[in-house]
Amino acid sequence: MKKNFFILFLLTLIFLNAQKNSTINSYKEKQKKLHQEINFLNQELQKISSNKKNIEQQAILINKKITIHRELLSNTENEINSLSSMIEENRLIIRKLEKNIEFLKKRLITIIRMLYLLRHPSASLSFILSANSYQQIYRRYIYLSKAKILLKDNLYQLKKSLNLLYKEIESLQKLQQEKNLAKINFEQLLESHQKILMQQETLKKQAQQKEITLRKQIEIKIKELEKINKKIAEAIKKSNKVKYVTKKSPSITSKKNLLKNSSSKKTSENVNANEKNLPWPVSGSVVGYFGEYSHPLFEDIKLKNNGIDIRCTNGSTVKAVEEGIVSQIVPLEKNNFLIIINHNDFLSVYSNITRPLVQAKQEVSTNTPIGIIESSENPTLHFEIWRNKVPENPLNWLKK
Repeated sequence: MKKNFFILFLLTLIFLNAQKNSTINSYKEKQKKLHQEINFLNQELQKISSNKKNIEQQAILINKKITIHRELLSNTENEINSLSSMIEENRLIIRKLEKNIEFLKKRLITIIRMLYLLRHPSASLSFILSANSYQQIYRRYIYLSKAKILLKDNLYQLKKSLNLLYKEIESLQKLQQEKNLAKINFEQLLESHQKILMQQETLKKQAQQKEITLRKQIEIKIKELEKINKKIAEAIKKSNKVKYVTKKSPSITSKKNLLKNSSSKKTSENVNANEKNLPWPVSGSVVGYFGEYSHPLFEDIKLKNNGIDIRCTNGSTVKAVEEGIVSQIVPLEKNNFLIIINHNDFLSVYSNITRPLVQAKQEVSTNTPIGIIESSENPTLHFEIWRNKVPENPLNWLKK
């Protein structure tokens, strides 16, 4: 019975050790994977830092790093708890083994003492015959006949138990070392985590400072734009007072009267005919659209554009969209001129002109070069269409 119990005990120990090793290996594998992810994120952060110091991308990567670090901390904490549990289990096994060894020692001493006392045949016979009953005589006889076998079996079990004890003690020492290393790792991770949180806080402050700076810059630009728009409005107001008449216009009184009688009808027809048919003032792509809209970064800041912005190449030539007369050339700021052309039915407005090629009161035809845009950074033509003192969407007038 004792032998069967001992075998069962051994099998249980083997199973528990295998299960423990599997649990620890799973934690180690997860830690390895998380460390690989952190190393990858560190490399990405270095790339961004060395390139454009992009705060937003850094913030995203740092948030990911914080998430992984938290997971790693949790994993390490679970590993420590698991190791603590395994250490406690090992201690229980060691205590059980010690008890079993103590029991085997006592039994071994009893068997050895008995065999020593009954080493002579006469002593053995005396031991058997001194029994109180036949049953006791039989039991003593069986005991003496199996005493040597019991001694061997007891010695074997004692040896096995001692080997197991030494292994468990060794395993306990290893687990203690692993636990100590896991604790050191946990403390280092915690310190690293605090540094990442501080880095995140620094980035937040940088982002806030950047937002304040950007807002100030945008506000300055909006004020500058308002000044320019005010100048454009004033210039358009003056231009509307003057009607443009070409040299090709009829001079005969009868023709003038005919034109006068049907002027309102023809004006409407001419303007409608012009819509969607005008040539583009410059080759390029539209980067700013007509109307009021929110700033792409700050939704609370509203921007208003009375025209469109066309990104072009450095040194591009700006051309008149239709025949007319140059109403005004207004200097807006250094190397930035505003040209207004009166087409009678509407006005076309061109700004960001670096070098005007026409003069005020000069007649121009469709596609006549009127100015040059020169800029090493983002050369852009600002173009507007005004009709009846109201700005209209130029995209409705230009050819598709």
